[in-house]
Amino acid sequence: MFRIVKILVILLLMIPSTNIYGAELSNEQIDCYKKMGMPSDMIEKVQYELHDLDNKNILTNTEKEFFKSKGYDANDIDDISKEFNQRKDYEQIKNYSSRVHGEYPKEKGIILVTKDKVAGVVPLGHAGIVFGNGVTIESNPMKKVHINKKKWTERYDIIYGLKVHKLSQSQRANVADWCKRKVTLPYNYNFYDVETRSEFYCSQLVWAGFKDIYNIDLNGGKFGKAIYPPEMIDSGYVYKIYIKGDGY
Repeated sequence: MFRIVKILVILLLMIPSTNIYGAELSNEQIDCYKKMGMPSDMIEKVQYELHDLDNKNILTNTEKEFFKSKGYDANDIDDISKEFNQRKDYEQIKNYSSRVHGEYPKEKGIILVTKDKVAGVVPLGHAGIVFGNGVTIESNPMKKVHINKKKWTERYDIIYGLKVHKLSQSQRANVADWCKRKVTLPYNYNFYDVETRSEFYCSQLVWAGFKDIYNIDLNGGKFGKAIYPPEMIDSGYVYKIYIKGDGY
């Protein structure tokens, strides 16, 4: 299960670029595949196969071959393929974007979560924490732990703003400050190593702040120690103060 979760989350974080002719790997996707050990000739073959696909959500034969070479068995590859095939059409998701409840969170320490099924991306979600006035602290493979000044409403069609109900506003702000102190630390590709504090993936960063300071565990446990971003919604410690879209 760890290997499946790891590969899906890595693929999730590959942000697709505009395609020139049919489906195509973006530079970010290529970089991620290289980090995973995919040789250049295999990447070129994936590109070639994608050009001939009407459905860009299909896992190509070369990608399946690569996962098999890395030790994934037939059941693992089937699970990954199912995740790809279950992604919704982007235009369908865009229809959700007009449905908004509440005001976009500006308060320091509010958690933001999305599980957008955007074209070309595996639907495992993303998480960040509000630092104030549209600024968030986040982590991804390309920018590591960083400050992002672009509002989520400009990036995602499905968004949840979550407030940890057991804490005061100043306590939640303390968590945001803790996350900010981690800026520039590298991205954590080992999704089950949630105890490390020298590198972070997106939901681990948010989870660790609340866990280390106030012993609040936002991990829903669906993937064991690995922290799946939308699990925080059902952790029992939060309530929704903002909803954009109907993705859950």
